[in-house]
Amino acid sequence: MIKLIRPKKIVCFTRTLLIAGALFFLHEVFINPDISVFASTARTVEKLSIDPEFQPLSGTYHYQVAWNKVNVGTARISVEQENDQYKIAVHAETNKKLDRIYKIRYRGESLISDDPFSPIEAKIHERVKSTKKETVIEFQENGAIKSTETKSKKGKPAKETELEIQTENFTLDPFSATFLVRRLDWEVGMEEIFDVFTGDDQFLLELKCIRKTAIEIAGKNRKAFEIVPELTNLDKKEQAKDHKKINDMWIYVSADETREMLKIKVALKIGYFRIILEKFEHGNGKAE
Repeated sequence: MIKLIRPKKIVCFTRTLLIAGALFFLHEVFINPDISVFASTARTVEKLSIDPEFQPLSGTYHYQVAWNKVNVGTARISVEQENDQYKIAVHAETNKKLDRIYKIRYRGESLISDDPFSPIEAKIHERVKSTKKETVIEFQENGAIKSTETKSKKGKPAKETELEIQTENFTLDPFSATFLVRRLDWEVGMEEIFDVFTGDDQFLLELKCIRKTAIEIAGKNRKAFEIVPELTNLDKKEQAKDHKKINDMWIYVSADETREMLKIKVALKIGYFRIILEKFEHGNGKAE
């Protein structure tokens, strides 16, 4: 589908931002070769504007995934809380029409500690046509992060790859990063920065809140913060490729106590890719 237009972009962004799971349609890593001055300073959770009073509702968010005005799939994100831990689950898939030429199934989950805020473990399952990939990311207290990736294709033996990194910077998996975006106490002009590890690569993620606006969601006007992300691959070899994109992606978080992820928009060479909230279903099964 969108891969036919821009071959490579989302495994990074579904892996990076939450509605992350739905962005799996793109497969081209968004790289900014100009390392920000923030990259040279220690990035800690204490430097983030986390709202300690924010409590997300337990339940499931349902999204429509579209390329221009064409529906290409669906996604859903669920949040569950148990004591001082949160479980975030993401599912995304192409629709039946697209399945005939490019079938994609994506699911992932992250277990997060709330006090202090930190990821514990993330699991990602990706299936693109006949290729499957399973990734497990484990976070340890000493700053070590381990990932195990198992990739298989029909008719071929599975290949397993292990990777371990050591970092002093506050680092999240893609799903806990999405959850963190909702927990930040946004104001126009705010800039937040932290690292994201996808299991393959480590990125510097800068989020800039550029304005407060109104967008239509499910027939209602919702006030939202418009946030622009800038992502930098911390691998210097990737930085040298000079694949810079400007104003390529916009995230809209509701400017109310729910801080819902309302929409993500990505600019393509031909039109736009959008992920739009359709409804929220409470843990008790009641929809809004």
